[in-house]
Amino acid sequence: MRKINIYKLMWISSIFLFLIVVLIMVMDYKINYEYLPESNSKLYFYQCDNELCTTEVEDKDKEIYSAYDCWYEACPVYKSNVNDDHVLLEKDNIIILYNYKTGEEISRDYNNYTFIDNEHIIVEKNEKYGIIDIQNKVIVNLEYDQIGYYEDELLKGYNTSNIIATKNNKLGIISYKDGSIVENFNYTEDNINELLELINSQTLT
Repeated sequence: MRKINIYKLMWISSIFLFLIVVLIMVMDYKINYEYLPESNSKLYFYQCDNELCTTEVEDKDKEIYSAYDCWYEACPVYKSNVNDDHVLLEKDNIIILYNYKTGEEISRDYNNYTFIDNEHIIVEKNEKYGIIDIQNKVIVNLEYDQIGYYEDELLKGYNTSNIIATKNNKLGIISYKDGSIVENFNYTEDNINELLELINSQTLT
């Protein structure tokens, strides 16, 4: 009698285990696959009437710059142009700097990107500012309260090598090519014109 009960218990346990495995497989499918695109999707960048346009549908009648490969996930959303070759994309609250002409993703490490020139970029994260180059190499760590001086939302306060920066409510000048301090942080907002004259002069190299 005891033997039969053991076999019965093993049989019921096996069925129960099988049902659990099936349930896990169904849940895994629903979580990871059911809501994904049916095929590998892409975000296309085209020239439209001398302007940039984006679409997830391939248009062979337009001149294509590149296609951002989204794989089997939702594509990022186009946010804005940041210079002639680069755009900002957003996905899952991550901001991506992307060269739409070469099809190269530059960085997804920061919240905002502002080009100083074609090689150097001001980056921001958690309200701190630094500088990277076009290969995403860090030149200036995220340690400044602001980099650059803005008038009417236009970046100013820089020359071919140096840029005004703010740290601990004091202003100075740093090199955006190697991160060195060019003019010590002994200035306030009241001295901004003096700093602008310095940055525009030939005395800083």
